[in-house]
This record gives sequence, structure tokens and C-alpha cells, in this order.
Amino acid sequence: MRTDDPPPGALAVPLRQAYSALGEARWVDAGAALQRLRFAEQHRFCASCGAAMEPVADGSRRCESCGRVVWPPISPAVIVLVVRGREVLLARHRAHAHGRHTALAGFVSPGETLEQCAAREVREECGVSIETPRYVASQPWPFPHSLMCGFVARWLSGEPVPDGDELSEAGWFDRESLPQLPDPPALVHRLLEAARSEGWDR
Repeated sequence: MRTDDPPPGALAVPLRQAYSALGEARWVDAGAALQRLRFAEQHRFCASCGAAMEPVADGSRRCESCGRVVWPPISPAVIVLVVRGREVLLARHRAHAHGRHTALAGFVSPGETLEQCAAREVREECGVSIETPRYVASQPWPFPHSLMCGFVARWLSGEPVPDGDELSEAGWFDRESLPQLPDPPALVHRLLEAARSEGWDR
């Protein structure tokens, strides 16, 4: 039996589907472990000189030849829930299961603030402009190594038109009649709670 095979009686499931069984704390730990394993696998050799990389106690890896040190990568991304009265802007990505919608999201570009990224992603993906977004919460998201930063923002102008590339659908939904959303622990649920608790529908 391979060492990475599950023990007898155990069932191997993707991390995305394990939240309900593990709970939040253990799910986050499992995600961190997955990222560290992926980091070790992808950084066995130095990108500068090609020599072997050795693990260091602080979690980094060090080249035994040129001394180059690297740490597990973290890629910041934003997810923003746009609010217009009682409505929220949700979209379906091409990679999502049929009918499943979520808030708009994307990776931060070099030289860009989180707020600038939020505004750019909403504008690029569906043609909507927003007011200055308000930060709500962040979440480690090990797919593959993101730090997801969540915002809510009031609608300013424009009607959603999906870009046809990343998004296949985008539209306004009443907060009491939402489509299918990603399962917890997806951050969109906390963004919806924040918008409701602060009375953004008024």
C-alpha cells in the first residue's frame, strides 16, 4: 500500500467537500498542511541555481548551494459583495456547477491595493462601478494558496453584463431570494451577514 493511501475504512475526499466533517478549525489546519506539502513538492530544487533545497525549521526552504531562501507563497485575492438596496450582485463562474452563484472575486495585481482590486474586478467582470468597498473579513483559502479578503460595497452605476470569459451569468438577486451559493466556509456567507446586520438594504 502507498503511504499516501487512506487507511482501511477511510474515504478520501477533496478538501472543498470536507468542511462539514472537519469543522472550521480542523479544515483550516488541513488547508495549511496541504499548502505546506505542495510547497515542499514544488520547491525541491532552487529556481536560481538548480541545487537541492532543504527544509528549515521556520517553514521555509533554503538552497544548500547558493543560500537562496523561499517561503510558502501566499496570493492575496479579494471577494466583493455589491449591494443595491435589497439586491446583491451575484455571478456564476464557468467552472462552477450549474446554478451556483457567488460574489465577484479576483487576484490582486502588482502595485494594486485591495480596494483598487475590488473595484477593478467588478468593473472588468461585469461592467458595474462601486463606491469605496468596506473590508469585512479575511480567510485562508488553499486553492491553491490564496488569502481571500472580503469586502462589501454599494453599487454606484452600471448594469451587470458578464464578461463571457470567466463569468457565464451575472445579475441582481433579492436578499431573501438568493440562488444556490457555495457551501461553507465560502466567505460570501459572511459578506451577506455583514450587509444584513448593517442595514445596507435601507
